[in-house]
Amino acid sequence: MSLLPATLQPAAYIAPSIPVGGGFDILNGTYYRGLNGEEVLSGGFSYIMGIAAKGNVGKSTLAEWFMYTAMGRVTAFTFETPSVGIFYDTELNKNEPRMTELQMACKILCNQDLFSVGRFTLTTKVQYSGNKFFEMIKDWLTAKAKDRKNSYETPFADRGGKTPFKMFVPTFSAVDSISEFDTDDMEATREKTELGSGAQNILNMRAGLVKANFLTELPRVTVQANNYTVLVAQIGKNTDIGSSPHAPPRVQLKNLPSTEAIKGATAKFTFATHDCWWIEQSVPWWDDDMKPEYPIDAKTARVKDTDLQLTKLKQLRSKGGASGVLHEILVSQKTGVLPELTEFHYLRTRKRWGMEVSGGGGSIMALSIYPDKTVTRNTVRSVIDVDPLFCRALTFTMEMKQMQEHWAWVMEDDVFVEPADLYQGLIARGYDWKVLLHTRGYWCLGANPIPYLSTMDLWNMYHGTYVPYWMSKDDKAKINMAPIAELYKKAA
Repeated sequence: MSLLPATLQPAAYIAPSIPVGGGFDILNGTYYRGLNGEEVLSGGFSYIMGIAAKGNVGKSTLAEWFMYTAMGRVTAFTFETPSVGIFYDTELNKNEPRMTELQMACKILCNQDLFSVGRFTLTTKVQYSGNKFFEMIKDWLTAKAKDRKNSYETPFADRGGKTPFKMFVPTFSAVDSISEFDTDDMEATREKTELGSGAQNILNMRAGLVKANFLTELPRVTVQANNYTVLVAQIGKNTDIGSSPHAPPRVQLKNLPSTEAIKGATAKFTFATHDCWWIEQSVPWWDDDMKPEYPIDAKTARVKDTDLQLTKLKQLRSKGGASGVLHEILVSQKTGVLPELTEFHYLRTRKRWGMEVSGGGGSIMALSIYPDKTVTRNTVRSVIDVDPLFCRALTFTMEMKQMQEHWAWVMEDDVFVEPADLYQGLIARGYDWKVLLHTRGYWCLGANPIPYLSTMDLWNMYHGTYVPYWMSKDDKAKINMAPIAELYKKAA
């Protein structure tokens, strides 16, 4: 006999995060055993993602990339109810043509304009005050949470491991920025009073209360309806009003310098977010000749071309991984985040880990698990654009290195295998690497003709504890590659 209340309702068994690539997934991720014995990665885009930064360092671009990539992955191809997204711009500096340009540059969307197909909407505080926007979001998500027929099976196993975990189709929203989030009564007070008046001075206190209430209510509203949210906030100098002039500024977060503070978002911002990234800086990434370190075309690369940016991030807070983690991504100011180039840069800056090198100073590189393709820093971007197998091998290799660096247990439990040993070991077991690279490493709802294979699956295959569920155990190398190749051709 249980002493628990008979009517007690348990929480959902898991809260899946959506893998987006670019080195984000392992940092806050974990693997769950799927119904077919596969290891399904939950990591990357958590339910409430925070991005904090000063102006003009790419925080909006990063927010959009998280949304577009997740939308393209989680309801891939012809899923009957594709995911949708809403972007609320409080700073009045977004426009559809520029956002469409970033969508078209996101390869997983296969050149799809999300606005034109009704999957994405940009709205601003001209259309909605902050409180009206949140009321609209609450009504939308409340209705979504009541519509149980739109609950779909995922590849995750539910409690007990016998049935599939179900979830609503993920939807997405963003507030950029929470620092400029205003309400009707605040706008009315501004219109009726003069700058510097006592009534206007009270607005800051009122704004803080409104945002605290918003951020307190947001987790329940979004998680119950399976809505993934990005919150953008501004970073500024930390000034402690009322404290002793000789006292050092109080630290807002242990991983944020005492000289910096998240502005206009209240302390609730860091509590409400499941992961919170701080963009420390974004700088042009040049070689010694002040040309792009990774040019699109080495012959036409221009001196002091600022399009390629190295963006340095720090994880201020994470509920799924370690806080204080540093991460670098490469971003094109024209086309947005470059996830595959980020992965290559990650490996190259770690002494070309997982690569076979040759040439002067190791300038010619080949991935150990894809040795047929060689690249240099001058050619890697062009290879990324045309070779999906190289991109897949990059992700596998980078995730192995990240797990080695951040997950001590893979070393302690003898799970870890070096890429060169993995390559030879799986060939010895009868696997064809061209088949293994024609896969995806992200979960999705519904059928997907590209089979799933995670980095952890590769290690389990090496140890002989797993055979991919989509592959015949008697003839591992033979699967129908035709539709998979066609889809990759379309994506490229």
